[in-house]
Parts: sequence; C-alpha cells; structure tokens
Amino acid sequence: MSNSSISLFEDEEIVEIVVMALLSPICLVLSVAASMVVKRNRLIADLVKFYVLVDLLNYSLNGVFYLFWATPTAVWKLNDSLPFLDRLFSTLPYIGFYIGISAKTFLGLNRCFAIAFDSRFSAKFESTRWFQYLTVALLTCIVIVVSWAIPGCQPTFVPYPTNVVWFVEGECRVITDRIFELMNYIFCPIYIVLDVTAFWLMRRHFRRNRSNSANSDLKRRQLGMEYRLAAMMLVNMLTSIALWIENLGPQYLLTANSGFIFYTGLYLIDCIFNNFAYLMLLHQGNNVTRVLPQARAPFTTTLESE
Repeated sequence: MSNSSISLFEDEEIVEIVVMALLSPICLVLSVAASMVVKRNRLIADLVKFYVLVDLLNYSLNGVFYLFWATPTAVWKLNDSLPFLDRLFSTLPYIGFYIGISAKTFLGLNRCFAIAFDSRFSAKFESTRWFQYLTVALLTCIVIVVSWAIPGCQPTFVPYPTNVVWFVEGECRVITDRIFELMNYIFCPIYIVLDVTAFWLMRRHFRRNRSNSANSDLKRRQLGMEYRLAAMMLVNMLTSIALWIENLGPQYLLTANSGFIFYTGLYLIDCIFNNFAYLMLLHQGNNVTRVLPQARAPFTTTLESE
C-alpha cells in the first residue's frame, strides 16, 4: 500500500470519528430535551404522548450508544478487548429500532383513527391501549433475548473501515439480516402511508375550521396546536422516507464508507432533525394549562387560559 493510500485511509477514519463525536451528543441532548418538553405538554393525549416518548427513547438509546461506545471503540478498538460491554451497548440500537417500529406504527394509526370518520373509531382504538403497550414491551423483550440467549446472534460494533453496528458473522446473522431487511421493507412504507394520510386529513380539518369566523379565540388557539401536530406528521413522513433511503442506499453504493454514510452518519442526522422538530413543534405555550379528551378534537381538547 502506498503512502498516499495510508494517508487517505487515516483521513477517512478521522472524519468518521469526528462525525460520530460531534453528532451523537447533539442527538442525545435533543432527545432528552424533547422528551422533557413532550412530557410537560398537557395538550397531547396520554396515548399519543406515550408513543412520542417511546419514539424519542429510540433516538436516546442510539445517542447513548454512539456517544459512549461507538466513538471510543472507533478510536481504541474496544470491541475485541471488552466483548461484554460491546454486546451490552450494541444491543441498544436494535432495541431502539424495534420499539421505534411499534411506536411509529401505532402512533400513525392513532392519528388516522382520531381524524378520519369524525373520530367514530377513535375510542375503540384507544380501548386497545394495553394490547399496544404489551406489543411494545414484547418486542423489547424479544430483542434482548435474541441478542443475549441465542449464540451467534449478538450485535457488535464494527470499527473502521465500516464503523457500523451489525451482527457477528455466523449462521444466525443470515437470519437476523433477513428479518431486519423485511421489517424495513414492510414498515417504512407503512409509516409513509400513515403519515401522509394523517397529514392530509389534518390539513383538511384545519382548513375547514380555520375559515369559520365564528370560532372563538379558544378554538383558534386549539386549531393552532392542531396545525403544529400536522407539521409534526409531515416531519415524520420525511424522516420515514430518509429511513427508507438509509436502508436501501448501501446496497447500491458499494463504496468503502457507504455503510457508515447511510447506517451511521445519515441516521444521526435524521435523529437530530426529528428530535429538533419534536422540541420546537410540541412545545406548550405558557397561556395553556389543561387539555381534556374530546371525541371530535383528535389531538387537542378544550383549551383553558390561565
């Protein structure tokens, strides 16, 4: 290998380490801040708030992994010398991925049921909340059991030249790879369809009520919050498309660092973008104090001024 090749190799490795070191703390801080904002927001129904917080937990777990394990491992190659910690930290992104799948799916369904058909089926959907909670918990337990109990199925962080988290080589890896790809190909389009549908329904609902001059200031403020939620749906749609591109990209761009670009770099950017949107759009104003469920106000309810 020539000196120029060695220099290029080292430069690429440094760039990837710097990208993870810069983006991962931003992702984690925004995830925690957005979670605090959402938790304090009383304009959001409890079931919707639960799925938003689970989605933010997904990004928080990835932020913890890339900040406290992936970046140090890329520098000092810790995955071979500390295999227990490697398995422990490398499990976090996969837990986040699968709970994110369930949270995004149920959240999209909740949005659609809450707006469509004049909210006739919203109460029936919410009556299944314990089944939904159980599904999220069950997926989490399955990922933990597979990662720790089945030999050869444990995830690991692979340092340069890939700098991605993946499964160790072995027979189990083939199965887990196929399951992972299948989940991506099925659920990413579902996210997009649900978010587009919910955004379109909410936009129509907003336009229909905004033109009514008889609306009180209370109702106009409620519509304003619904508009923010509609904007959040649009953000979720865009990040779902980005996630789909992340999953398809490395198959067609077979460069040495394509895996890092799509599975690590682009994902951290997606994390930052999504968390920032949650933080900005779901911030509750100081002039709103209470929200109570209503059948025909899918996300917000009667607003009471201080």
